[in-house]
Amino acid sequence: MLDGSTGSSRVYSGAKKQNMYAESPFVSVTSVTLPPTEASMTVGGETLTLTPTVLPDNATDKTVTWTTSDESVATVADGVVTAVAAGTATITATANDGSGVTATCAVTVTVPTLAELLTNGAVVKVTAAKSNNTLTYTVQGTYNGSSFDSVTQSNSFNNMEALNQGASLTKSGNNLVAEIKTPYGSITFTFDTTNNTYTLATAGSSGGNAPTILNSITVNGNAVTVTKSN
Repeated sequence: MLDGSTGSSRVYSGAKKQNMYAESPFVSVTSVTLPPTEASMTVGGETLTLTPTVLPDNATDKTVTWTTSDESVATVADGVVTAVAAGTATITATANDGSGVTATCAVTVTVPTLAELLTNGAVVKVTAAKSNNTLTYTVQGTYNGSSFDSVTQSNSFNNMEALNQGASLTKSGNNLVAEIKTPYGSITFTFDTTNNTYTLATAGSSGGNAPTILNSITVNGNAVTVTKSN
């Protein structure tokens, strides 16, 4: 081999030549940990970011793959967990080096009550329907911390043109009251925001057009499940 500085020939032994080109030894992952190992989340709340600790420090491949045991409850992407619906899910980080080493975080997801969701700027939408007559009623308003502003309403009667007669949303104590005025009379839903239950009252309705089915309530775009009181 020529020495570039002198032009003379230099010979390396076989062993030294091998060391020059030898690759670094493969170092396997021995442990992956996730703080925390348990977490509680709420639908519509903040995401949870999991940062794995992979050892040893000189492991050749310290990357991990993220999976969830139930995507209907919680999803994960690059360690960021998002709550989807009430339930439990296990988030797993698996080492990519083939060692099979994993770490898990058990996530419990709950759906907040209406009282918990009624914060400054919350947008509440109440939708009800009577399927037999294809009647749909919707009332929506923005809660500013003391009362509702910009309350809107829409009614649909057997696919006829929407009839807007007026609507109101009020909150008093634990109750959220949605009133929808229709050509058939007024329809009032009273929701217990702590227990997520509702009662229905009608006044002046005729022809059996009062809705009997509550389809949904959403707050800030998040569905809240409610049941009818006895």
